[in-house]
Amino acid sequence: IVENKREPPPPLDIETLKTRFHKVASKGDFYDTLASAGIKNGPLFQTVERVYLTEKEMLGEFNLSFSAKGYLAHPALLEGALQLFNLFNESPLMLTGCDSFILYA
Repeated sequence: IVENKREPPPPLDIETLKTRFHKVASKGDFYDTLASAGIKNGPLFQTVERVYLTEKEMLGEFNLSFSAKGYLAHPALLEGALQLFNLFNESPLMLTGCDSFILYA
């Protein structure tokens, strides 16, 4: 179900936004961190390319190694976005459900 109940946020200049982050984690660093905590994702679910971090914020860059044609938001990309939350948790989580979310595309 697609609902449009909210106004989308104003566009962001991503390059300007990146300048406020003080730490950058590569794809390898990110997935090594998850693997050391017991979460091992196969190659098709390793969509996080880079993560920009502050103490309270994160910005992720994602990439699919296959076509997402026909999807508004491919499940592997959504999984990658959810994987980012493990950077702020002492005990990594394997999320198994979601009641709702808002996608601005």
